[in-house]
Formats: sequence, C-alpha cells, structure tokens
Amino acid sequence: MARQIWSWIGIMLFSLAMVLVCLRFAEPYDQTKPDVDPVISWNDNFTYVQVKVIGTVEGMYYDSKKSCWKTREAFYGQQGSGFVAKDGFIFTASHVIIPDMVNTVSGQGSVHNTRPFKVLTRIILIYDYKSNPLIAKLHYLDETLDIAILKYEPNDILVPANYEIRYAQADIKSGDVVFSLLHKRDENDEMTSDLELRYGIVLSNQPTTPKMGSELAWFNEYDMTIQMEIQGGDSGSPLFASENGVPIFIGIIRANYNDEIVSLAYAVSLPNIRRYLNIGN
Repeated sequence: MARQIWSWIGIMLFSLAMVLVCLRFAEPYDQTKPDVDPVISWNDNFTYVQVKVIGTVEGMYYDSKKSCWKTREAFYGQQGSGFVAKDGFIFTASHVIIPDMVNTVSGQGSVHNTRPFKVLTRIILIYDYKSNPLIAKLHYLDETLDIAILKYEPNDILVPANYEIRYAQADIKSGDVVFSLLHKRDENDEMTSDLELRYGIVLSNQPTTPKMGSELAWFNEYDMTIQMEIQGGDSGSPLFASENGVPIFIGIIRANYNDEIVSLAYAVSLPNIRRYLNIGN
C-alpha cells in the first residue's frame, strides 16, 4: 500500500513539473508591467550612450554627359543610441554605423542620394555626457540583422548593466510587455543624458506593417513588431522584457512606423549572442 502511495506521489510530482515546464514555455515573459520600475538615474557612470559616426564613403552619382554612374568621395555623419551590455562592449544597430544613403555631389553641382558604394574611413564617437567623447572600434557587424557591437577600453565611466542577455525569438509572444530606456531631447531636439522609461507591447514576434506591402522586404526573420513610440536617434537602444519582474536584454530597437493611426516600433532579437561577445576575447 505504501509503495502505491509513493508511486502516486511520484506521478503527481512529475505531472506538476511538466505543467510548470509547459507554462514556462508558453509565457516565459511577463505580460504585465513590473510592480517596480527599473532604476534609470546615475551620477558618474553611464550605461546608455549616444553613438556618433563620421566618415567618408565612395558615393554614387550619375554623369549625364557620359550617361553612366561614377563614384566620388562623399562625407557622412549620423547618430544613434548604444547600450553597454558587457564591460568593453556596446551594442547598437548596424545602420547607425554604416550609412544607408549618402549625398554625393556630381560635377554638375547636383546631389545624388544613393547607397554608398564603399566605406572609406570611419570614426565612432561614444558620448557619456560627462567628459570628452570616447573612441570605439567596430567589433562585430551584421547588416542583414542590423546588429553592431562596438569595443572600447574598459574604464570607470562606462559600466555594463549586467542584465541577462538572451536569445528571445522563440520565447517572445504577442502581449508580452517590453520596455526601453531612451534619451530625452532638449529644446533643439538634441539627445541629452537624461533618460525616460518607455513601455510597449509586443504585437508579433515577426515583422508586420499595416499595409503588408513591399516595405516588409526591409525586415528580417528576427524582427519583432512592438506598439511603442520611438523617434530618430533611438535606433540602437536596448529592448528589455521582464521575467518575474527581472529585466532581460532581448533585442535592439532599429526602426519605426508612424501614420495618422498607429505608431509601431521594430526591434531585432539577439541570435547567437554569446558567440558575438566571444569574438576577439
């Protein structure tokens, strides 16, 4: 009799464990806002930075006299956001580093806005708002996924958040609450050191748009669609989900869609993230 009781107890415990595993798989991330917001203020250390890039490229222009396309050196400058995810490493979006389009002046004085043929020079500046900008180097780049990792010499100014970094594509689900820490703007629309916490809701773990037209070709299979307002310069900001109230770093914000009805954001999840961070270590 005792053996049968212990057998039933064993079966019940196994069944309970399987139920918990299924629940964990079904809803790994919280679908409600955490009771306590993440702390976003600091005095001397910076985890969320502004990334500015200046450089030169071989730009394309059309020579109307010879009826052909030619290249000419052109200047570019752009900015975005970054996140110190690990000591010595900053995550951002690749399009913050590599320009999508540049203006190239032709011999006739006209300007052609085209994709650059080749990047010639690049300087990556990391702004911590307390001192002169730091110089970072490109450590890893995936233009298809729009992920870039920058490397800098560890110091006492930039500090990692030490949140868990997780490949989230398979776990993220519609209805999950996500959030990001985004730089506020001043009266001139310039990014400042002050941050604001902004929540959003995952609409799909795939890229979707209201029109579902040719614009989807710009996205990739690791993109997710979020109902959250972002603006220019927010690209490269980290995206977090919560697991039992604990923030988990799951993606990088990289695009937005706005019309008179909806405001959508898009973020790319982090596949093989440990391999990215181990490059060159």
